[in-house]
Amino acid sequence: MFRLELVTFLAERLATGEIERPAALFSVKPTRPHDVMFEKEPESPAVSGGSSALDVVTPTVWSGAGEAGSEYVVQNILRDVRRLSPGTVFDRATSLEYLRSKRVRSLVFVGDYSGSGEEACKYAAAWARNRHIRSWRSLHLVNIHLVLFAASSFALGKIRRSGYIDHVWPALYGVDFAAAHWADSERQAIRDLCVRYAHHPHEAWGRSSSGGLFVLPHTVPNNLPGILRQTKGPATGGHRPWAPFFRGRIFPVELQAELSGYRPQYDLNKVLAELGQLRLARARPKHGQERKAADAMLALLAHIAAGYRATEKLALGIGLPIHDTRDLLALARKWGLVDNLPRLTEQGWQELRAAKRRPRKVRFELSGSDDFYYPQQLRGSR
Repeated sequence: MFRLELVTFLAERLATGEIERPAALFSVKPTRPHDVMFEKEPESPAVSGGSSALDVVTPTVWSGAGEAGSEYVVQNILRDVRRLSPGTVFDRATSLEYLRSKRVRSLVFVGDYSGSGEEACKYAAAWARNRHIRSWRSLHLVNIHLVLFAASSFALGKIRRSGYIDHVWPALYGVDFAAAHWADSERQAIRDLCVRYAHHPHEAWGRSSSGGLFVLPHTVPNNLPGILRQTKGPATGGHRPWAPFFRGRIFPVELQAELSGYRPQYDLNKVLAELGQLRLARARPKHGQERKAADAMLALLAHIAAGYRATEKLALGIGLPIHDTRDLLALARKWGLVDNLPRLTEQGWQELRAAKRRPRKVRFELSGSDDFYYPQQLRGSR
């Protein structure tokens, strides 16, 4: 599911021209704070044992003696995307000379998930520090894109504020505490629970206190709440053993089988009511034939009427992937329901008002009566 969705999402962005080609694809990998892509930097004495050896920072993903991480999974996926667009999409660009020779217009960094935004920002910064890349960007010869299978609202905000990335494309958005469809009282109760039972208080809500709520079969991020990962209970309880869902940040096979294909669900009537659309929530039938497309469009109009503008916020509100939300928004524009900002047009307001009117029920049946029927008049003969 993950592999297919990421390949499809990235391929669509390339096919529609949202990401300009020729494009070079790179898997986001860990980098050091002062790395400069394609340039030599001395190793620190602590790492090199006092040696003055020089290494070149490259985007190449290689396992060395370490254990393969999610960047290797993504690198393998990029090969499939490259095969879909031979000659205009590359996944083995290892030098500036190669990028020049192919006249690359888009540098596309791809990752599976960003919970805190730190790794993506550090990786993009290593590219932005290169004087040639910086020059190409300033002349608008190259754009830097970041494609993510999933991103938390916390991470997305940090990435956009960094200034290192021109466009961010998350397939899924809002997989964290801040975006969960919880009541305020529920959200606070869950936060308090995480703090009360955390072994390390600074890990109560995960790395950078970002409150992540997303896992994949091949990766369990460190921004999940500590109680889902820790092996010891709270210090106040004597550090008793703890049975987490993800011991050692591994997604157990039996848990994968139980949660396979899970997507968060939400009550559309409740969402509409929270937006102040009480009449629309009451008028919308809870049962009957499938109304998913109509419901999604009405929810989109209701969110835009409430002041939502960002595609990610709209996607979160109506419970659809971001690319599906973009398609729905394009359809609403085509129908003249919203403008380019987007704001509701007069026709859009009419549709929203019409949806608030509960359909009138008409019963085609006779009223029962136990009275005898007596004719009031007999028709005379002629």
